[in-house]
Amino acid sequence: MKNVIIINSYANTIERKNVLINCINKLKKLNIDIILISNFQDDAHVQSLTDYYIYDVDNFLLPKDKSPLKWFADDKETIHLFHKGTSYIVYKHICVSISFAKNLQYKNFLYLEFDVDFSEKDIDKIDSILNQSLVDKKMWMCNFNSHAGPAIESRLFAGNIEFFLKNFILVKSIDDWNNKYPFSTSISSNSLEHVFPQLVNHISESIHFTNISVGEYFNSSKVDIFSAFSFVNVAYNFENKFEPILFIISKQGKYNILINNQTTLNKECAHNEWIKHKFTISVDFTNLKVLFNDSIIFEENVNIENIENFKNNCILYNIT
Repeated sequence: MKNVIIINSYANTIERKNVLINCINKLKKLNIDIILISNFQDDAHVQSLTDYYIYDVDNFLLPKDKSPLKWFADDKETIHLFHKGTSYIVYKHICVSISFAKNLQYKNFLYLEFDVDFSEKDIDKIDSILNQSLVDKKMWMCNFNSHAGPAIESRLFAGNIEFFLKNFILVKSIDDWNNKYPFSTSISSNSLEHVFPQLVNHISESIHFTNISVGEYFNSSKVDIFSAFSFVNVAYNFENKFEPILFIISKQGKYNILINNQTTLNKECAHNEWIKHKFTISVDFTNLKVLFNDSIIFEENVNIENIENFKNNCILYNIT
């Protein structure tokens, strides 16, 4: 009975593909079989790096009313940032890949999202999780403090395969997500981190909790590399549609904003800073680019003709 590593991936750009390949190559040093599951059909080279490859054509994103809402507010204004959620498809991949691992007669699994650059020291922690933490417990999970209540990370966790399949609510389709508790209730509007506590409250004594986040546990690695992609947008200004703002919730690193290929901001940011960059638009297109650590993570062309389209994604209100 062997251990297996499951990687969930969506490497649809060159940058993402390179991060995925690096992640696989780092993990291969553990000499543990790897299953890769993806909504993006990876090329033959990527597939050859793994022991098993699952391509899922289903890439259904939850509508905005079923997805998290990011918001910012101070005494002058408030910003609402909407985005379609990946909670359903990620959790479906968790269920499908662990079921697949059972059919291959693996015993324990480590599940993770692909956008991690592990250090040598942290790679050894994975071996410890699978071969030590899962001796006395059935699951290993990272929990952390959250303003929205108890939270358990879904981006990396480990467990006994039989135990997971017996004790977790399994989802194989969007109908399952819409009709099974806790996904069918109002909690489905939250991210998986806030759904997981509902899934494990009856088995918490069988879980080794870290009491820190994945990023803190693997503290010499780069974790969640691409999370910034979801939190850059143009905010439609209800007070003056000619002056929208480029709105960013930052990760730790360097940000550059280019407007019509002219640098208007160059800043080293801490994690979770709120960048609000006002600009003016006209009939002609205004090209916006955001670079994070010198790689483009956002690009849009905005003008008077299309600015109304951005209402559905991000809205700026002045407080009166």
